Amino acid sequence: MKTPLDSRQLRAFCVLARTGSFTETARELHLTQSGISHSMKALEGDVGCRLLDRLGKKVLLTQAGEQLLQHAQKILQEMESAREMLRRLGKRGVGRLRLGASTTACQHLIPTVLREFKKKFPEHTLTLEPGDTPQLVAALLRHGIDLALTLEVEKEAQLEFHPLFTDELQFIVSTQHPWAQARRVGRAEIPRQNYIHYNKSSVTFRLIEDYFRREQMVLNSVIEIGSMEATKELVRLGLGVTSITSGLGAGLRPHNHHAARRAQPCRASLNHCQGGLRVPDAASGLDAKCFANDFAEQFHICDGRAPGAEAG
Repeated sequence: MKTPLDSRQLRAFCVLARTGSFTETARELHLTQSGISHSMKALEGDVGCRLLDRLGKKVLLTQAGEQLLQHAQKILQEMESAREMLRRLGKRGVGRLRLGASTTACQHLIPTVLREFKKKFPEHTLTLEPGDTPQLVAALLRHGIDLALTLEVEKEAQLEFHPLFTDELQFIVSTQHPWAQARRVGRAEIPRQNYIHYNKSSVTFRLIEDYFRREQMVLNSVIEIGSMEATKELVRLGLGVTSITSGLGAGLRPHNHHAARRAQPCRASLNHCQGGLRVPDAASGLDAKCFANDFAEQFHICDGRAPGAEAG
């Protein structure tokens, strides 16, 4: 493999092409005239052709020299752009943060936190990638994102989880549903309902399925869907019952939905931990921690309850 062209030689070549004089070029670059001459001979030897014609004290470019000049100018501009970008990244408060979260969290929870984070770090570049927990874990492992706001997952040796709050899943029904009218849920009625479930490959579905298995119940799943907005519409039309986290409930329930608050139809509530998942000791670790702190402050998470959740 041939060695790359010397950037110092390219710079001297570009200045010489502009000034047309070895003397002026040497003066501008604070080098000796013989040094510039030797540098150009080395460059011509490297590329294997003559780049300059010397007419007395005047220097002109050959056809090959004109072609090289176009490329050399682009190369030096790119190098300067890279230098400036790295200089900016070296300044305090400049960097990037790549976030991942569920589509629902991206819509209802993340935006206000991003606004506050951007006020503190106005020169940060922020990106937000929606996805389910398995997708976000994969993105973290391939270093595609810096922080995932997600459910607590099974122990992953390469990742660390920082809990933010404990959330509770609740049933959501249409206002015309008998549960909404009675404002209670009878245990015997639970297996008889038609359920609209979010993606069966999701961690949320697995938690729900495991919970009701422990309660010795099997839910009748009639629709599986990958969109929470579509789920809301199907529930509104009375096609079934779904479940939603208490923390997201206020943002997700339209006026004609009703949350059947728990009346202890089962022996225990279905709680799960939400938090930040990231790669330990990553370069973006400080930014990720700052965002997690902003999230906790924004939703006043001081007692481990979900944002917007009611006590007890």
